[in-house]
Amino acid sequence: MANEAVAYANKKGIDVIITDHHQKKQHPATSHQPPASSKQKPDFDLPKAHAIVWSDNVSGAGVAWIFAKEIYKHWHQNLLGFKASNALELSCIGTITDLMPSLGVNRSLIKHGLKELRQSKRPGIIALCSHAGIAQDQIGTYEIGYIIGPRINAMGRLEDALESLRLLCTKDKNRAEVLAEKLGLTNKSRQQLTETTFEHAKEKLKTKSASPVPERYGASWRKKSKIILVSHSSYNQGIIGLVAGRLVEEFYRPAIVISEDKVYSKGSVRSVNGFNIVEALRKLKDIFEDLGGHPMAAGFTIRTEKINEFKTKLKKLADREITREMLEPVIKADLELDLSAVSWELWEEIEKFSPFGLGNSKPVFVARNVKVINVRAVGRDQQHLKLTLTSHFSKPTLNFNAIAFNLGHLASKISAGDNIDICFNMEKNVWNGDESLELRIRDVKIKN
Repeated sequence: MANEAVAYANKKGIDVIITDHHQKKQHPATSHQPPASSKQKPDFDLPKAHAIVWSDNVSGAGVAWIFAKEIYKHWHQNLLGFKASNALELSCIGTITDLMPSLGVNRSLIKHGLKELRQSKRPGIIALCSHAGIAQDQIGTYEIGYIIGPRINAMGRLEDALESLRLLCTKDKNRAEVLAEKLGLTNKSRQQLTETTFEHAKEKLKTKSASPVPERYGASWRKKSKIILVSHSSYNQGIIGLVAGRLVEEFYRPAIVISEDKVYSKGSVRSVNGFNIVEALRKLKDIFEDLGGHPMAAGFTIRTEKINEFKTKLKKLADREITREMLEPVIKADLELDLSAVSWELWEEIEKFSPFGLGNSKPVFVARNVKVINVRAVGRDQQHLKLTLTSHFSKPTLNFNAIAFNLGHLASKISAGDNIDICFNMEKNVWNGDESLELRIRDVKIKN
C-alpha cells in the first residue's frame, strides 16, 4: 500500500499527487486512503457533459498521460517537448492491455498511439517487436493485446515488473535486446504455468458433483453450477486471472480462481456478458478484506478460513441472479454477406472505423451456403481449423483462406465439396511481404 510511502514523503515536505482510474467504493477494510496532497481522478475539472468520457473507462495509463500533458502545458505553454517524448505510445499500450472500451478518448489514445508505435525509435519497442516476430509498421490492437502486452505483463506476474519498465525506458539497444529476450522467456514460462493450472482446475471441477458444463435443456439444468469457483494452495497469484479467463472460455460461466495461503488468499474473477461480477460480489462485501474491479473482471483478498463460507454464499447469489440466458453464448452478426462481396474495397471502408476493440468491435458477417474447397486441422495440437472457401456466385471463382481458432475438432466433420454457413470477420494477412484477405471464422454451422 502507498500509505506509508506517502506519509513519509509528506514528513519530508514533498507534495504527492496520486492518479488512478479506479473508482473504488468505500469499505471498512479499504476506506483509508494515503494523505496525498491531491488524489487526481479522471474527471479533473471538466463539465458534466464530459462525465462519461472522463470515468473509470479510461485506463490508468490514459489518466497518467492526460495529467502529464496538462502539467507540461502549464509549465511550458506548448506541447512540443511533450510530443517529442513519445509518451503516447506507452499510453496506447496501457489502454489496450487494460481492456478499455475503444470509444471516446480511448479511441483517440489508441489511434494516434498506434501511429507512434509503428515508427517508434524507442529501443525497447523495437526489441520487443523483433523478438516477438512482429513487423513494427504493422502493429495493431491484436499485436498489442495478444503478443506484446502478455510479454510486458509476464514479468509482473512471475518475476519483477521493474524489468518491463526498464525495457521501455532504456536508451541502450543492447540492454533492450537482453531485456526483450528475458521477457519472452518469462512469457513462455507464464504460458506453461497457466496451462498446467488450467488443466488442474478442470480436473478439480470434474470431481465435483455439480459439473460446470450446462445441459441445453431439461429441469436438471438448474442443478448445475451457474458460477465456477476453484481454489488451491499451488496456484500462483500472478496467473489466476488468466486461468479464470480460460475457464470462462471453456464453460461460458463466471469463474473465480483463488490462490490459497495460510492466512490470506487472493482471488481473481472473470465474468460473462450481462453479469456485472464486481457489483454482485459487493453484495457479499463483508466477507472480503479487499475488493475491486470492473463489470467483467474483479479481484479480492479473503481470509482463507472464510473460503468455504464464501462458496456457500456465492452459490446462493449465483442461483438467484444469474439467468439461463446469461449462460448461452451469442454472436451478434452485423450483416449477411455473400463471399462474392468480400473485397479489398470493402476492407478499406471497414478500416475507416478502426481501431477496433471493446465497445467498437470489428463488423461480424454471416455467409450462407459457402462451398468448402479444402479443410484440415492445424496447430501444435491440431486445435485450429484451416479452410479454403468459395462462393457459388463469384464470377470468376474467388477462393478465400479462412482460419477458425479452437475449432479443429470440426475438421473430421467437414469435407471438400460441403456447403456450410459461417460467421466471420475480415482480416488482412501479411506473409513474406505479400498481403491477402483472410476470413477469421467465429463459428461454423454444418449442414444436416
